[in-house]
Amino acid sequence: MDDAGLRAHLATVPAPELPEPAWVEPPPLADATVAVVTTAAVHRVGEPGFALGDAGFRSCASDARDLALGHRSPSFDRIGFAADVNVVTPVDRLAELAADGVIGAVAPRHVSFLGSQPDDVGVVRTETGPEAAELLLADGVDVVVLTPLGPMCTRTVCVLAHVLEAHGIATVALVSVDALARRMRPPRALAVGFPLGRPLGRPDDAPFQHAVLRSAFALLHEPRGPAFAVWPDAPDALPASPGPWPQDRPAGTDDAVVEIHAWRDRYDAYVGARGRTSVGIAIDVDGLEVAAAAFARVATGTPFRDAGLGGNAVACALDLRTYFEEAALGATGAAPEPGVAEAWFLGDTATGRTLRAARAAMRAADAPFPLWYYLTTDG
Repeated sequence: MDDAGLRAHLATVPAPELPEPAWVEPPPLADATVAVVTTAAVHRVGEPGFALGDAGFRSCASDARDLALGHRSPSFDRIGFAADVNVVTPVDRLAELAADGVIGAVAPRHVSFLGSQPDDVGVVRTETGPEAAELLLADGVDVVVLTPLGPMCTRTVCVLAHVLEAHGIATVALVSVDALARRMRPPRALAVGFPLGRPLGRPDDAPFQHAVLRSAFALLHEPRGPAFAVWPDAPDALPASPGPWPQDRPAGTDDAVVEIHAWRDRYDAYVGARGRTSVGIAIDVDGLEVAAAAFARVATGTPFRDAGLGGNAVACALDLRTYFEEAALGATGAAPEPGVAEAWFLGDTATGRTLRAARAAMRAADAPFPLWYYLTTDG
């Protein structure tokens, strides 16, 4: 399902009954300490990630840049974050705003949740959200910017906005599903129509990201809430794709296992340049060839439970997709338009074609719906 279809569906999903939102008047922005709270399941490389359905949160020091994306949904653009963490978690943008005196200071740490939660978002609403609020208050935080990522993130972002504001922290939420956010009435929300996975719009475009943040911060000056605004630019007002992407392929890409080995230099170049990777949701980079071989067995008729996948098949597939997207960034250095990297992976790599064939085989064998449906996003 494309972004428009997802947004139309998500406009009608169940949402918890919430009280009238609290309203905190923050200090002047130039005197305020600001933190990011994201629902992107961000964590530092090498630290524990998020389990499926995890209602907890992680905190990361504000100067950390070795950030990994732990969200398990395949239904959003992932390469924007791979190219630039600020398109999801604007850590550098806040540091720049602090240096320019626009905000008073950046909080000593930022917080991340997993956006995919049950319909009532109950544990986050009553337990872990309040715990995160207390941590942020202890850090002297005055203002929180909330950022979503995938399809269900707007619901969790809105819940967190209510919780944090009720604990005395002024919030402004970026929301990806306008109609859902209007139902949930967070204290302040800026609706952004950018592709899912890119809440600040454009990777590697600091002026654009600053403009989005300034529009969000403008809501702090409203005299009462809920305050709602819509980012004015059209969703497709993004940079053009940098030509065919990537423009070449290594030799020896006949099958998935050989292909993974052939792309390793490019993946290592990405990790070396960025100091981070999001591979590792289920398997680390040295296990990718084993996973690819297991998916190849599924594609040729082996029952998925007997193929040697281990763990969660969807998470394994995401690690394979992430590996190739990051390797391609290592080769090209530039993020393409949303959807281009995923289409390239599924259509132009042997590994992507193997996953598509495994998905079809699992569906034909009546495997559990979520396991085959979310293996890839096509078909």
